[in-house]
Amino acid sequence: MKDLEQELRRVADDVIKLVAEKNAQYGDAYFKLRDEWNTQSFCVRIGDKYYRLVNLVKSGQHIMDESIEDTIKDIIGYCMLELIYRESTYRIKG
Repeated sequence: MKDLEQELRRVADDVIKLVAEKNAQYGDAYFKLRDEWNTQSFCVRIGDKYYRLVNLVKSGQHIMDESIEDTIKDIIGYCMLELIYRESTYRIKG
């Protein structure tokens, strides 16, 4: 197996790219909803992804072109966005 740190960086880079692309498409929606709905918005999004993951694992199939790996990346991405929000390094002003 490759060096763990190298693999972690590879996976993190993939997730960062995915989150940046989705954030551009959705127009900073995560941060806007987080400001409006507080912690509930984070919990709801993680909950949605959790149940999608459960369904994917139970069925063993892709659902709407979404794989287990895609769902895990989405969960990591939402966790990264929440950490950024909590660390107050990025806030939507409006």
